[in-house]
Amino acid sequence: MNITRRQLGGFAALLPFSSAVSPAATGDPDVVIVGAGAAGIAAAKTLIDGGRRVQVIEAAARIGGRCYTDRATFGVPFDRGAAWIRSSTRNALTGLARLYSFDLGTRDANEMLFANGALHARASNPAFERAFFAYSDALAHAADEDGDVAASEIAPPVLDDDARAWMATVAAALGPLDMGVDLNKLSAKDWFQRDENEADRLVRQGLGTLVARLAANIPIAVNTRARRVSVGQGRVRVETERGTISAKAAIVTASIGVLTSGAIAFDPGLDASMLGALSGLQMGLQSKIALRFAPGNPALAYPDDTSIVPQVRDERGHSFLVRPFGAPLVICLTGGSLAWDLSTQVESTNVGFARERLRALLGSKADQGFTAGAATDWGTNPNTLGAFAAALPGQWKARAALAAPIGERVFLAGEALAGKNKQTVHGAHESGLRAGRRVLQLLKS
Repeated sequence: MNITRRQLGGFAALLPFSSAVSPAATGDPDVVIVGAGAAGIAAAKTLIDGGRRVQVIEAAARIGGRCYTDRATFGVPFDRGAAWIRSSTRNALTGLARLYSFDLGTRDANEMLFANGALHARASNPAFERAFFAYSDALAHAADEDGDVAASEIAPPVLDDDARAWMATVAAALGPLDMGVDLNKLSAKDWFQRDENEADRLVRQGLGTLVARLAANIPIAVNTRARRVSVGQGRVRVETERGTISAKAAIVTASIGVLTSGAIAFDPGLDASMLGALSGLQMGLQSKIALRFAPGNPALAYPDDTSIVPQVRDERGHSFLVRPFGAPLVICLTGGSLAWDLSTQVESTNVGFARERLRALLGSKADQGFTAGAATDWGTNPNTLGAFAAALPGQWKARAALAAPIGERVFLAGEALAGKNKQTVHGAHESGLRAGRRVLQLLKS
């Protein structure tokens, strides 16, 4: 991607810079932001640009939210959370990554399909393509109807035997491995109204590293958990484990899982419309189990960024990403109820599951040279309680209802409010930008 001078100016406008006056030195800030993920960072930058004093608080001991690049476990960057820059040809994060000299993959993963003991390139498997497009078209037509139904209620057209053998694999790809929920919990309209995630790119240094870079010079207090957000007399008070912050407005970027858990109380309480919107959403889950191997492992013989998708009998499927950017890793990806079930198990059980599945694909020696393993914990992590938000069947309008301010001075932001860019990092970033601009407008009045 070549960046023109005009594009460079647009990307530069998104970069964080230090405010002239440190909020910590001037007492309470104009705005307090709860959460230092992509949305909170973008909101903070927008407000600082607008001349406002900002304080970001983060419950975790690090910044980045659900974007977290782990360098310690394997000695190479491993994105425990989001890893792909989605829709990269029209995504501002692509330009920011290049501006900061981050290395991006040149293409989507090289997808391979496994069935009957053999691997084949997806392009050479017309039966899978027929199944995929038949199911996608059926979902799209259902989403175009007035009502909304669960994806499990949609009957794809009758196909030939070869294509029908791939339908469960396609169901896994469209539901658990894409939206993080099983088909019986997947709103057809919520699925349809998400932007196509084409031309996705991995980041060699890690997407979490890029998001953290965007936070440079923004005042962020980690290990500071918000307990209550109160609105009254033209002020917002955010009570934390380390004291209370008073501000003119607040932006809350906590996940839907955290908001519905009641971990953050609101005073006055949320109205019926907001409570209804929260109850219409659920946290989907996608989890990763990463395996590191010594040279000579059979899986490491595949090209960099190879995605292996096995044929499965039901939607509780999984896939493998092999050698991301050439690292000696094989990452097992799970979603939906399978991921939730694994989240209740200890890490060694997760690692054992991934190794067994790899052997089932590539033979008894597929996990030889195993040196280390790790599993993500987004489902049990109290700061997330899931990976990203998905609407329940019939509740596809819930996302829009969350855009209403709370007590006229508190705004929500994050991937759940990202419209067609839901469930993505750039969607969260864009939501934070919008929330920041809304607060700037409020403080002008």
